[in-house]
Amino acid sequence: FNADVQISRGIVTVTVTEKPVIFRIRYEGNVAIATDELRKVMRNYFQARSLFTSMQAYEATAALKQLYMVREANLSAHISFRVKELRDNMIELVFEIDEFRPEFR
Repeated sequence: FNADVQISRGIVTVTVTEKPVIFRIRYEGNVAIATDELRKVMRNYFQARSLFTSMQAYEATAALKQLYMVREANLSAHISFRVKELRDNMIELVFEIDEFRPEFR
Protein backbone atom coordinates (compact mmCIF):
# COMPACT_ATOMS: atom_id res chain seq x y z
CA PHE A 1 0.00 0.00 0.00
CA ASN A 2 0.94 3.64 -0.33
CA ALA A 3 0.21 6.15 2.42
CA ASP A 4 -0.05 9.91 2.22
CA VAL A 5 -0.10 11.88 5.48
CA GLN A 6 -1.26 15.47 5.66
CA ILE A 7 -1.59 17.75 8.68
CA SER A 8 -3.87 20.76 8.52
CA ARG A 9 -5.12 22.81 11.50
CA GLY A 10 -4.14 20.08 13.92
CA ILE A 11 -5.97 17.37 11.99
CA VAL A 12 -3.97 14.44 10.68
CA THR A 13 -5.34 12.88 7.51
CA VAL A 14 -3.94 9.56 6.33
CA THR A 15 -4.90 8.40 2.85
CA VAL A 16 -4.05 4.78 2.09
CA THR A 17 -4.15 3.39 -1.43
CA GLU A 18 -3.36 -0.09 -2.64
CA LYS A 19 -0.49 -0.61 -5.04
CA PRO A 20 -1.80 -1.36 -8.52
CA VAL A 21 -1.97 -4.92 -9.80
CA ILE A 22 -0.38 -5.82 -13.13
CA PHE A 23 -3.07 -7.06 -15.48
CA ARG A 24 -0.81 -7.53 -18.50
CA ILE A 25 2.81 -7.02 -19.55
CA ARG A 26 3.55 -6.04 -23.16
CA TYR A 27 6.70 -5.44 -25.16
CA GLU A 28 6.88 -3.01 -28.08
CA GLY A 29 9.67 -2.67 -30.62
CA ASN A 30 11.52 -5.91 -29.98
CA VAL A 31 12.70 -7.65 -33.15
CA ALA A 32 16.15 -9.06 -32.38
CA ILE A 33 15.00 -10.88 -29.23
CA ALA A 34 11.71 -12.78 -29.20
CA THR A 35 8.99 -11.84 -26.75
CA ASP A 36 9.22 -15.27 -25.11
CA GLU A 37 12.87 -14.59 -24.25
CA LEU A 38 11.95 -11.23 -22.74
CA ARG A 39 9.22 -12.91 -20.69
CA LYS A 40 11.77 -15.36 -19.25
CA VAL A 41 13.81 -12.45 -17.92
CA MET A 42 10.70 -10.70 -16.66
CA ARG A 43 9.61 -13.68 -14.53
CA ASN A 44 12.31 -12.67 -12.04
CA TYR A 45 10.59 -9.31 -11.54
CA PHE A 46 6.91 -9.41 -12.48
CA GLN A 47 4.11 -11.68 -13.45
CA ALA A 48 0.56 -10.92 -14.40
CA ARG A 49 -1.56 -10.32 -11.30
CA SER A 50 1.42 -9.30 -9.16
CA LEU A 51 1.72 -5.94 -7.41
CA PHE A 52 3.48 -3.15 -9.31
CA THR A 53 6.34 -1.15 -7.86
CA SER A 54 8.30 1.36 -9.90
CA MET A 55 11.56 0.17 -8.33
CA GLN A 56 11.02 -3.33 -9.71
CA ALA A 57 10.13 -1.84 -13.09
CA TYR A 58 13.44 0.05 -13.19
CA GLU A 59 15.30 -3.13 -12.18
CA ALA A 60 13.48 -5.12 -14.88
CA THR A 61 14.33 -2.46 -17.45
CA ALA A 62 18.02 -2.76 -16.52
CA ALA A 63 17.82 -6.57 -16.84
CA LEU A 64 16.30 -6.28 -20.32
CA LYS A 65 19.04 -3.83 -21.31
CA GLN A 66 21.62 -6.32 -20.02
CA LEU A 67 20.03 -9.05 -22.14
CA TYR A 68 20.43 -6.89 -25.26
CA MET A 69 24.04 -6.18 -24.38
CA VAL A 70 24.92 -9.85 -23.83
CA ARG A 71 22.81 -11.59 -26.49
CA GLU A 72 22.96 -9.03 -29.26
CA ALA A 73 26.12 -7.05 -28.39
CA ASN A 74 23.84 -4.04 -28.65
CA LEU A 75 24.99 -1.24 -26.38
CA SER A 76 22.69 1.27 -28.07
CA ALA A 77 19.35 -0.37 -27.33
CA HIS A 78 17.11 1.95 -25.36
CA ILE A 79 14.49 0.39 -23.09
CA SER A 80 11.93 2.23 -21.02
CA PHE A 81 8.59 1.41 -19.48
CA ARG A 82 5.24 3.08 -19.20
CA VAL A 83 2.21 2.29 -17.13
CA LYS A 84 -1.24 2.34 -18.63
CA GLU A 85 -3.93 2.62 -15.99
CA LEU A 86 -6.90 0.33 -16.39
CA ARG A 87 -9.98 -0.01 -14.23
CA ASP A 88 -10.22 -1.54 -10.75
CA ASN A 89 -6.66 -0.58 -9.73
CA MET A 90 -5.18 -2.65 -12.56
CA ILE A 91 -2.42 -1.55 -14.92
CA GLU A 92 -0.82 -2.63 -18.15
CA LEU A 93 2.97 -2.49 -17.97
CA VAL A 94 4.52 -1.74 -21.36
CA PHE A 95 8.23 -2.04 -22.08
CA GLU A 96 9.21 0.10 -25.06
CA ILE A 97 12.31 -1.15 -26.83
CA ASP A 98 14.29 0.79 -29.41
CA GLU A 99 16.85 -1.57 -30.90
CA PHE A 100 18.79 1.31 -32.39
CA ARG A 101 21.69 0.12 -34.48
CA PRO A 102 23.78 2.64 -36.37
CA GLU A 103 24.17 1.97 -40.06
CA PHE A 104 27.70 1.71 -41.37
CA ARG A 105 28.40 2.42 -45.01
